[in-house]
Amino acid sequence: MTYFTPQTDPKLFSCGCGVCRPPFVTPTPRLLEVLNALRVQYGAPILVTSGPRCPAKNTAVGGADTSEHLTGEGADLWAPDGMIRYYLVRAAFAVGASRIEVTNKHIHIGVSETLPQHVLWPGVAR
Repeated sequence: MTYFTPQTDPKLFSCGCGVCRPPFVTPTPRLLEVLNALRVQYGAPILVTSGPRCPAKNTAVGGADTSEHLTGEGADLWAPDGMIRYYLVRAAFAVGASRIEVTNKHIHIGVSETLPQHVLWPGVAR
């Protein structure tokens, strides 16, 4: 069952900068697979705060040049408190996510196979 759709999670399917023109970068099938498994494992709704980004938007929010948001391989999930962060990270490990960033506002889930694997890093809230 697919939980994430453009209708239910618009931030996962668009840049949000307001100036991008098609074709847009879209979430990869692998990212959707991991996010769907994560949502089931977590057992509660997950709010995506950022999905694919155009280069201009990525720069504006301080994203890395190699950001998974640029390729549709990354998404940020709203995690405003320590308990939510803990359970999201625990669920991410359980479903095999191997690229996780934690800030005081979100959890980044990345699925790139070309970037370092089995990493958990602190980030700056955007």
